[in-house]
Amino acid sequence: MRGWSLRLRLTVVTAGLLCVALVVGAVVLSTVLSRSRVAALDEVVRARVLTVAGLVTSDQVPGALPVAQPGEVVQVLDAQGRVVASSPTASRTLPVLPAGVLADLRPRAGGPEPLLLTTADSGYDPSARAAVLVPPGGDGAAVVATVPLTEVDGLVRALRLSLLGVVPVLTALLAAAIWVALGRALRPVERLRAGAAAVARAGGPGSLPDPGTDDEVGALARTLNEMLDRLEVAAARQRSFVADAAHELRTPVAALAATLDVAAAHPDAYEPAELVADLGAEVRRLGRLVDDLLLLARVGSRPLPDGPVDLRAVADGAVALARTGAGGG
Repeated sequence: MRGWSLRLRLTVVTAGLLCVALVVGAVVLSTVLSRSRVAALDEVVRARVLTVAGLVTSDQVPGALPVAQPGEVVQVLDAQGRVVASSPTASRTLPVLPAGVLADLRPRAGGPEPLLLTTADSGYDPSARAAVLVPPGGDGAAVVATVPLTEVDGLVRALRLSLLGVVPVLTALLAAAIWVALGRALRPVERLRAGAAAVARAGGPGSLPDPGTDDEVGALARTLNEMLDRLEVAAARQRSFVADAAHELRTPVAALAATLDVAAAHPDAYEPAELVADLGAEVRRLGRLVDDLLLLARVGSRPLPDGPVDLRAVADGAVALARTGAGGG
């Protein structure tokens, strides 16, 4: 992602996070749906087992046990696991649960509430939700009711398949919306970049376009324009300083040139000592100017420290420097 643009990186990252959120939401939705449907089936088999258990306790078990919906199976099994009574949806010769499985469940099904479980051992459905209850006073008889989970499994599977197709499409639409929104949000930044490139190509004064907003981009544009204004002021000062320095250097150089021209044209016009003195004075003046320029260059290359300044000491130093320059010139 190093070579990608900021817009592309933000789009990919945001779309990826949204895709993860959608996947998590889809999983949560399917889980909640599955649990709610299983809870509804639990209520059906629980009510059926409690109803039949009451019949067993009162010794009023009919030959055909009532059921409320297709696929629901309810049986009364004796202590050996044989069918005592059955609903019309089941056979009187095929127990809804094998005797071995029922024997393992009996110790946990002797309470006041039925034991609820999902089983793949039903003789009538590959996967079913079952309720088992061993009512007291029933001579060890067990009441078992089951409802198939085929409908729930199919519903959850269909939901997951539909979400599997919806999530990528929704992610793509969200990514497109994010791409467009980021393009609009970053448009002022692109204008700032283009303005900065134009200023760099011109190599002179200039300013960046102000988006006219009060957000971070507007603050950045105003700050950069303030920086460019200060740089322009500094450049103007530098040009003025260079002009002043050139003017100051021109005077001793012109004096040296004039002295040398006169000495060359009229060798007898100057005594050697006088010529050396005149040339030496101008050379020393040039040396002081060069030293001042070097000092200014060194001072300008260092960051200015913040702190209190003794103005009296600065003024005394400036006066002393002026007197020295006047006395030497």
